[in-house]
Amino acid sequence: MHRLIVVGGPEGGKVFDLRPGQYVVGRAPGVDVLLAEESVSRRHALITVAEDAVTVLDLDSHNGTRVNGQLVKMAPVGEGDELRFGSIHTMLERVPAPATATVWVEPPEGDILLSRTAAFGAPLGGGKQNVPVPLPEDARRLAILYEVGTAIAGTVELPELLQRVLAAIFDAVPAERGAILLWDDVEGQWRPAATHARCRGTAGLPSRECSGEPTAGQASSATPAVSRAIIERAFEARRPLLSGDASADARFGASDSIAAHAIRSTICCPLMVRDERVGVLHLDTARATDAFSEDDVRLVGAIANQAAIAIANARLHDALRQENVQLRRALGSRRCIVGTSPAMRELMNLVQRVSQTDATVLVRGESGTGKEVVAGALHALGPRRARPFVCVNCAAVPETLLESELFGHEKGAFTGAVERRIGRFEQASGGTVFLDEVAEMPPSTQAKVLRVLQEREFQRVGGSRSIRVDVRLIASTNRDLEAALVSGDFRQDLYYRLKVIEIILPPLRERREDIAPLCEHFLGELARDMGRQAPAVDAAALRLLEGYAWPGNVRELRNVLERALVLGVGERLLPRHLPREVRRGIVAREDLPDDLALSAAERRHVAAVLAFTNWNKTRAASLLRISRPRLDRKVRDYGLRPPARGGRGE
Repeated sequence: MHRLIVVGGPEGGKVFDLRPGQYVVGRAPGVDVLLAEESVSRRHALITVAEDAVTVLDLDSHNGTRVNGQLVKMAPVGEGDELRFGSIHTMLERVPAPATATVWVEPPEGDILLSRTAAFGAPLGGGKQNVPVPLPEDARRLAILYEVGTAIAGTVELPELLQRVLAAIFDAVPAERGAILLWDDVEGQWRPAATHARCRGTAGLPSRECSGEPTAGQASSATPAVSRAIIERAFEARRPLLSGDASADARFGASDSIAAHAIRSTICCPLMVRDERVGVLHLDTARATDAFSEDDVRLVGAIANQAAIAIANARLHDALRQENVQLRRALGSRRCIVGTSPAMRELMNLVQRVSQTDATVLVRGESGTGKEVVAGALHALGPRRARPFVCVNCAAVPETLLESELFGHEKGAFTGAVERRIGRFEQASGGTVFLDEVAEMPPSTQAKVLRVLQEREFQRVGGSRSIRVDVRLIASTNRDLEAALVSGDFRQDLYYRLKVIEIILPPLRERREDIAPLCEHFLGELARDMGRQAPAVDAAALRLLEGYAWPGNVRELRNVLERALVLGVGERLLPRHLPREVRRGIVAREDLPDDLALSAAERRHVAAVLAFTNWNKTRAASLLRISRPRLDRKVRDYGLRPPARGGRGE
């Protein structure tokens, strides 16, 4: 299960449980995730939750949806990702399933009675609470060890784990106070991680747990009742330490902490893993009648050994999880489709629909338009997301080696084949193979790829055994495949096999309104990689960026922004930080129009700006730096008219 947590603001603290299904986010009555804030649209976004994936889709909201600061139409999200709806910041969290331990022993006649509920969720007896269960003492302690092991196996959150360990110990030994402290290697000191205490009845017998003590996940606000002298002696001995009367024990000398905390009988267990100190378990009682026994210290020592390993594993799990979140954020930003133009909205909707199938996809577009990004999004949003995504650039591999690269080879298949090699199709089993620049593939290899598409099997180079494989194929090209069919450079049967679904990416010059969000995305990504603050884009610089033809498309834009950051742009990206060709708006000779008169150039420019603003004259006048009446005169003098399908914007 997942959980959406609102961070800060008037809605801060709200928590929404997200079980598998779909949830509408917005401020309208009746939505699933209600965020009553004006910046949130009535129906702002749709969150789709599956067992192993979460996807967010913006529902054409007024202020947009952002994932980790990036404006998105649709994107996969995972644990630790930040989602922003308007001005509301939320965090996605994955909630592990609770671990339960169920123990039920049929009560024979006689023996000692144990009456309690399990410390780890479900009551002992599979739901039968406070049922007397007669167990011999050894069996009782064995049951406690079993419960501790079950809790450790089912809990990875460290505060909850330590609190459960202490609760189990208090079920077994007559301790009044207990604490687990963890060693901070950086600061070189002990830090309280969990505490537990038991109140006493009037007869001096255990009656109930003190209500003022911290529960799972909380730390004690006060210093726990522990003695550093006792802890030091335990680590010197490197084994559990038992004292029946700590105040009179010569091993501790004149310890002020023993007297200050009224410690009488104590058990102190060093928590160590591979000779490294992890923490310490400290138990004590102030009553001489409740002194700990040798059996108690053996049981607590066994639990402490398990706890030490569990602490080390929990810390490793937390470190790996944080690293995984950071890697997925970095990977997600590089597979994120950015854009708000109608063409990109249509593209995103198509990617969303196609990603849920195993259909073969042919992605076409000019060099630098982001074909690999689209292929990565198709994989990340689809049912094969947990399996490999393998990319092969057919133009970068020599023709003589491409077949071996794709299908592998057997030992001795050719000179230099000193061992068997697994090909990319086998590496991607269960996942996706992306063939970039597929038009550069030689005809002999095209025939083998066709067989994989038709029969789902192939043979390694030099092999005789057919290998079956389950992969999805995505291909891309910037060449004219139809012309390649006529010239015989590309097989017609493979062409139709690849073109089950065709996705055509528009060049950047045809979607200039996407330049601003692309700049924000790339500057944020590049600045994070460089450990810097992302600069804002000056309005004059943005006009130059939007006016440039971008023959290298999105890739060229990213390179221009990276160049500016490397050369030391400050808090704002100014025109002087841009390359000369962008500042001058250089146009290739073959792109020059036939009519070079100044009035004709002005007419073309005014028409282009009006088209760019969808005939919003107020915005167009601002971009042209002229008054609105002057723009109206130019529209009238040049005979300009808005497109027939749209109205005149204001």
